[in-house]
Amino acid sequence: MAQTKYRGGQLGDEFTTASALTQSSGTVNINWSLNQIFNFTATQNITLNMQNVIPGVTKIIVITGEGQSNTLAFNVGGSAGTFNKLSGDYDDTTNLKNFIQVTCVSATEFWYSISQIAT
Repeated sequence: MAQTKYRGGQLGDEFTTASALTQSSGTVNINWSLNQIFNFTATQNITLNMQNVIPGVTKIIVITGEGQSNTLAFNVGGSAGTFNKLSGDYDDTTNLKNFIQVTCVSATEFWYSISQIAT
């Protein structure tokens, strides 16, 4: 598990930066120790693989749909974990942004919600 960094009154990158990811396979690694916000455009079915998770922290993932009926799944460290959905569903409509908030409550348990921009 990654250690939370607090440097002289400043939060570490894992709480203050965004990362544009490239989906090169069905699995997209979400490394909790690197960034606060992760975004990418879906290119196939997606498995979000949580890495270096930090209990008590929420991460934001923005996935732009491709329009191919791609699906979304979750795991932690390459294995199944417990992912409790609060609300919403992933929508792969072309150019539609899915705003996903994932909160880690233990090394293998998460709560998440998915929403899209209101029309």
